[in-house]
Amino acid sequence: MVNHSLALVNREMELALMETGQVNLSILPVGADDFTSLLRQNTWKLTSHYGLCFSSPIDVYVRHQWPPNWSPPPEGHLVIIQPWEYGSLPIEWVKEINEVVDEAWVPSNFVQELYIQSGVDPGRVYVLPNGVNADFFKPGEKAFPVPSNKRFKFLFVGGTIYRKGVDVLLRAYQEIFTRNDDVSLVVKDMGTRSLYQGQGMIKQIRALQASDGAPEIVYIEDDLSDKQMVGLYNACDCLVHPYRGEGFGLPVLEAMACGLPVIVTAGGATDDFVSSDVGYHIPSIRQIFGNREISGVRTVGDLWMLEPDVSVLAERMRWVFEHREEARWRGDCARKEAMGRWTWNEAAKRALERISLLCHRPVYRHQEEVDAVIIIDGQCCRDWGTNAFQTTLESLHRNSYAKVKPVLWIDDRTSPDESLLEQFKDLKVFRSRSFRTVLQELKCQFRMPLILFVSVPLWFSKQWLSQIMEVSHRAGVGPHILAPSTNLENSPVFVPFTDSYDEFSFQKFARSLWRNQRGVFQEINSSVPNAVAVTRECLDSLPDTECVEWQDWISTLQRKGCRTYWVKDTYLLRPCFSASSVQVVTHVN
Repeated sequence: MVNHSLALVNREMELALMETGQVNLSILPVGADDFTSLLRQNTWKLTSHYGLCFSSPIDVYVRHQWPPNWSPPPEGHLVIIQPWEYGSLPIEWVKEINEVVDEAWVPSNFVQELYIQSGVDPGRVYVLPNGVNADFFKPGEKAFPVPSNKRFKFLFVGGTIYRKGVDVLLRAYQEIFTRNDDVSLVVKDMGTRSLYQGQGMIKQIRALQASDGAPEIVYIEDDLSDKQMVGLYNACDCLVHPYRGEGFGLPVLEAMACGLPVIVTAGGATDDFVSSDVGYHIPSIRQIFGNREISGVRTVGDLWMLEPDVSVLAERMRWVFEHREEARWRGDCARKEAMGRWTWNEAAKRALERISLLCHRPVYRHQEEVDAVIIIDGQCCRDWGTNAFQTTLESLHRNSYAKVKPVLWIDDRTSPDESLLEQFKDLKVFRSRSFRTVLQELKCQFRMPLILFVSVPLWFSKQWLSQIMEVSHRAGVGPHILAPSTNLENSPVFVPFTDSYDEFSFQKFARSLWRNQRGVFQEINSSVPNAVAVTRECLDSLPDTECVEWQDWISTLQRKGCRTYWVKDTYLLRPCFSASSVQVVTHVN
């Protein structure tokens, strides 16, 4: 138990999860406990959960520490809680999250957007906001003895570092007030002997304190207990936090719970919970800095922070100082907002929802990553003959220019030709009568953006997969169905093929079609019976029944509103084959 914001969040989330009685919690502390005596007594029970061992495997590991630890746990899912305040993420973070982490939990919509813009998979970044204990942080508690005779007190809580904007606050404060004003600025510094050691602005603050005519500043560096912090909020009249970068802004929420109006930067993390009803906003502009490197770490794109308007901040502070009744009304509204949706109990509920969902999903890092899975319907290909099957797989591998995984789906009463398994060692066989089970196996074993279902022998045009992927990206995020052009006359995406049935003529025809229809796609409402691709998101809508053909599932998706797009520039040809005496799959007695 140490004194910094990440540790505070961990403690409160652990306590809230324990109160639900729905988790078995083991705590793996990082560093020695050096802050326990200043914490609420109920936090001491956390020590009894240090390193607890369970008879069953661990389902989920949740890590929230600095620097982040990306090493895979010995078992179970890995969740990383990691705020970020500087625009683009470190390159290493994006790589590790996309390859190892099951989910990244971030404290605000602002941080979620930074993750997604930096290239993290949007489907694995979830907002899990911080909270406040509104039964502990509340108005009416005994005020902390601030050494000041001034009647109105502004409060700043946080490390006095550049990112927190304390320099902006000091400039605005001395611009609008003088020592003759009945006002004081209380600065509660944080992390001076730990996280922010050597980075604060104590020298500048001391210089202003000694300056003739400057408005009063009370500087508090000592660690305060939880109870003293509640008293400090109650001793002041308005919290000011003109930050340049925040992942959440926990002191803002704590001040709101204690009934204080707040003045905060607009456009950042606090937009989630500070509306104009509960606080005052400082307009800001985005400022790029550095050369895509911070503390020796390279980032995906530009580093940037928000630059709050000093003059507007000064005006807001003067307004609050002169309109105290109106400010107190906003403080009352702030208290109600904090008590409603922003408690640790609410945060724990969201965490439990994510944990429950994860427990029903495969561990991400254990899945094989491919560009597409090709499901060949074994019930339909029984009469293909080995020649047609071999040609289909050879064409698939030769023309995909990507990592594809062919899967033969058969029921448990049939067996594939062993020579095919020997020839195509990457061919996976799923044995099940249940199509639902097949889809569940897909979700467990593979990470892929697309799944192609095939029920007839096919030749694949060159770059067919990249062309379908391009249309999928243009169609947008979410579930959708993609049907390439084909020569199957019973298909709504029929395009006649009149050339000779040889590889050269086929690829020449497909290339011409691509030139004429490049990037063109059209929404259709008809079912596609023999060859169709779906995005991975479609797997979230599993069939309701155990035994169902894949075509029936596609039709169900369409009825539920899943859109189908004809990919006009991509061609899959059903060639002509001579009869073969060897069957791909045979019945087993």
